[in-house]
Amino acid sequence: DIEVFVHPDSSPFVCGPNTGVASPRSTYDGKFDLPWSVAALLHDGAITVSTYTDESIAREDVLVTARKVRVTNLPSEVPAAAASGRAVLTLTDGRVLDASVGGSQGSAGFPLSDDRLLEKFLANCGNDSRATELADRVLGLVDETDLTAILDLAAAIAPAP
Repeated sequence: DIEVFVHPDSSPFVCGPNTGVASPRSTYDGKFDLPWSVAALLHDGAITVSTYTDESIAREDVLVTARKVRVTNLPSEVPAAAASGRAVLTLTDGRVLDASVGGSQGSAGFPLSDDRLLEKFLANCGNDSRATELADRVLGLVDETDLTAILDLAAAIAPAP
């Protein structure tokens, strides 16, 4: 059994009528399908940029697991990004795994370290060899006299539509 607890304000965005029932219709939809994302995490051990590719969202084994995910609202007095989350997994041997997080990483209450922020930025740039230069230039934006070079570098790194 897989039960995840989510803030009621988040439910309409990540637990719509087709979430966890059918494969996400697009890579964008996959990012807003909590049952599918939980299933992908269980299968892959991590959620990365490659979790939401066309090939990945079409995986039948992940969909089978997503159909087992139950979502329960977890009321909270704080906004959704600052609210805790919880997952309870009951394994076939009867063991229960219960884990929680205090809030969303990257929010004001749970900021990312500089190293973790850079790691995430580089991953979102597809680990392109020029991404470190782009990060350095963005972090030093106050010293830039012209944004053209930064914009050109970002455009060169961005995947073609």
